[in-house]
Amino acid sequence: MNLAASWYIAMVSKELNSKLQKIQLFGRSLVAWRDKIGKPVIMDDFSTYVTREEYGYIWVWYGSVNPLFDLPVFDVTENNKHNYIHNYFSFTAKTSVQKILEIVLNHHHLIRSHNSLVIDRIEHTYLDEKNVELSKLPITKEAWFGTITETQIKDYFGINEIAGFLGLKITKLTNRVDAWPSGFLSRIKINGKHKINIFASASPISENEIKWHVLIFMEKNNNLLLDPLYYLVVFWQKRSSGLVDKSVANLIDKYLTQSSVEIDKTVFKFRIFYETWVAQIKQNR
Repeated sequence: MNLAASWYIAMVSKELNSKLQKIQLFGRSLVAWRDKIGKPVIMDDFSTYVTREEYGYIWVWYGSVNPLFDLPVFDVTENNKHNYIHNYFSFTAKTSVQKILEIVLNHHHLIRSHNSLVIDRIEHTYLDEKNVELSKLPITKEAWFGTITETQIKDYFGINEIAGFLGLKITKLTNRVDAWPSGFLSRIKINGKHKINIFASASPISENEIKWHVLIFMEKNNNLLLDPLYYLVVFWQKRSSGLVDKSVANLIDKYLTQSSVEIDKTVFKFRIFYETWVAQIKQNR
């Protein structure tokens, strides 16, 4: 498997108890259980993996004996969860971690895959250390890859009439993506206001199969009437987006090789970045 050294999701926390259970991860059959103090233990026939339990998931480090960077920070789940409406979903796809991250980082995917009608020019920027505050990155800078995309949206999944009636119509969308070798944090501004945080990462099951996990946190309006409606409108849009991503993931090889589909230069930069973390596995054996 062409995996990078990184943190990966083994399973959802609530799925694991003190009973021994088998899981499939990294193309291997592993066993998982909780020890006497409730700490997750995951091992294969020869060794035990480094584990962490955060954000409702059990994470394992892959690629070296000790982690080369800390788990990404998603402080929305810890510090001010009460200010957000949140949702979780996952899907299994016949693809790799690298390829699904390339979809996220290729801004042409917004038009091709999400069926959005863009009425203005998309501005897509690769971020480096010069144009970000390093202290505010969710991941150590060596394991960080960032982009920002700004666009005008005319229609999004055909429900802007409903959204407009509620005063929630999306016309301008800014998406800041902070990625690492196995996942990403997306912070989305709608009409100039920070509204949505998306935290996503993968369980690499086998050579060409992953389970993709997504946490979505949407900022509340503190309006008892509008918040449930806002939840339905925005999450319906994002959930539909995720379902489209599932289809894209299953067809990603064709998507990336078709001459009619442009690949943003950011994707080529990401491939170089990703390979440096694949190489870390060989260097740390």
